[in-house]
Amino acid sequence: MTIDIFLFKSIMIVVGSISAAVLLISYFKSIKLAYLKEGIFVGFFWFAINILLDILVLIPISGLSVTDYFAQIGLRYLVIPVMCITAGKVLEDKD
Repeated sequence: MTIDIFLFKSIMIVVGSISAAVLLISYFKSIKLAYLKEGIFVGFFWFAINILLDILVLIPISGLSVTDYFAQIGLRYLVIPVMCITAGKVLEDKD
């Protein structure tokens, strides 16, 4: 890698967060009720998709053990349901 690994990881987190925020805005525009329920659903669904894709692709390519993967990468994906549930809660409380 030609750039510092920590800079790369920071860029990935920022880009992922921006992408998630844009997708959440788009998703919640089509939702008319039960925002919290939808936030919980979409948060855990996106979380599961990311974990599954990493298990199928990233772990074999990187050679990380499952334990190292969760310590270095997988744990960070908990931000996805947190953001989704928080957005759902905020929208639920606005009514």
